[in-house]
Amino acid sequence: MTASGKYLAMLSLFVGVFFVKRDLGVDIWFMFNNSQYIWANGFPQVEPFTLHENLSYMVQQWLTGMIFEAVRENFGYAGLVWLARLMGAGIVYGYYRLCLKISGGNHPLSLVLAGSVGLFVCLVFVCTRPVIFSSLVLIAEVLTLEAAQTKPRLLWLLPVWSVLLINFHAAVWGMFLVLLLPYVLAAYPMPRLAGFVETGINLPVKKTVAAAALGIVAAAVFNPYGITALGYGARSYGHTVINEMISEMRPLDVHSALFVLPAAFLLFLLPAYGRRPVPLQYPLLTVGTAYMALAAIRSEIMFLLFGTLGTAYVLRDVKWASVEGFSLGDKWLRLWLTATVTLVAATAVIRSDDEEDRFPEYYYGEIYKEAGDFLTALPEGKENIRLLTNYDCGSYMEYRGIKCYIDTRAEVFLAANNKQKDIFHEFAYYHWCYLPHRKLLWRYDFTHILITEDNLSLYYALAHDPRLELIFEFNCGSGKEPCTGRIYKVNKEQ
Repeated sequence: MTASGKYLAMLSLFVGVFFVKRDLGVDIWFMFNNSQYIWANGFPQVEPFTLHENLSYMVQQWLTGMIFEAVRENFGYAGLVWLARLMGAGIVYGYYRLCLKISGGNHPLSLVLAGSVGLFVCLVFVCTRPVIFSSLVLIAEVLTLEAAQTKPRLLWLLPVWSVLLINFHAAVWGMFLVLLLPYVLAAYPMPRLAGFVETGINLPVKKTVAAAALGIVAAAVFNPYGITALGYGARSYGHTVINEMISEMRPLDVHSALFVLPAAFLLFLLPAYGRRPVPLQYPLLTVGTAYMALAAIRSEIMFLLFGTLGTAYVLRDVKWASVEGFSLGDKWLRLWLTATVTLVAATAVIRSDDEEDRFPEYYYGEIYKEAGDFLTALPEGKENIRLLTNYDCGSYMEYRGIKCYIDTRAEVFLAANNKQKDIFHEFAYYHWCYLPHRKLLWRYDFTHILITEDNLSLYYALAHDPRLELIFEFNCGSGKEPCTGRIYKVNKEQ
């Protein structure tokens, strides 16, 4: 490969990072809140931001939040976007190194896979959330397992990745064990499956892997909440009401554009696995992460990063071009560059059109800023406000110092975590109009209600309640998706 061709091909891996979302989203505010609280008071054991009392609480993303807060303090909100881009580049490069390892050094194949998967991952999943750190840690885990087949001593890196993951994103720590399991199973010789898969990979299961597994669990205990944090994910997922309420927790829809790339890989991989035996870990990773992606949209990134790795193994012997003669004139490189340019151009058009229609002041997630400014300026003082909000806006209002009923930390409002009450279920019944809003007002003695057009049924129901006084209207939508919100004062005398 010529020097210019090599550099151009490597740079093409990272085109996706320029299309990482600039909008920080609504979750960023509770992470800022958590970080500021930790700096001032240490790690909380009781939830401090809502109007509920004595809810057991752990900051399961504390390290992520501290990094985000430090970046914002030193580089502003734009620094957070660049941090996401940097981590996105790390994820893409880590996936490229995985493909390179699994394909036995097939650079053209690894570039094609990492470029296409990386663009999709950056466009959809890379943002200012813990996933940018947890994904990179999980890639490091799988890289270690691949490299340990020739250098078993590298397995002792696994506890290091484990302790990082539990502190960056405790809710997904269980994925560490999920990704380890296929390699453990593949290490055992299974003669009866010899015609279908390859087993008995070079991992010393009985000693090294067993010891490393114990080290993984032991290391994970080194977090501010100890052993309790290890089960956080198990307590937080699998709740039907959350899956129905939160869009990213819903099953992957075959009519969605997000289904296209996973479907393409599955249509290729499943028949390819049947043509000749492949190492057991790759079919297991494909099937397992595909199931996760179909069960919840947010898990699609796990399929893209790990379920597609079998492609690198299946196509490892394909001669895309001779290594020595790999240059800009080779047909496969021309094809790859053409496809990349086409994807980038299409992405640029779509994303620029989307961004141009957003209000500039909302680039960083402050879509509720007008409402927050109004509430904090009320004469009764924000400390005396008890606010009933929508799900999305609670975190920002709490960041502004207002006590709210609920926010975007869905799992915090489950009895399994807070040890008190299934508040999220109660909110869902209110949101779906199964629970009359007046009953909720009486239960919690709210002073104000914030509602947006996202929930039209409640939006119009509240408008016709004589006990509620409309005191403010605001805009919380984008140019393409206009949306208004209202703030009501609860008149307790009527």
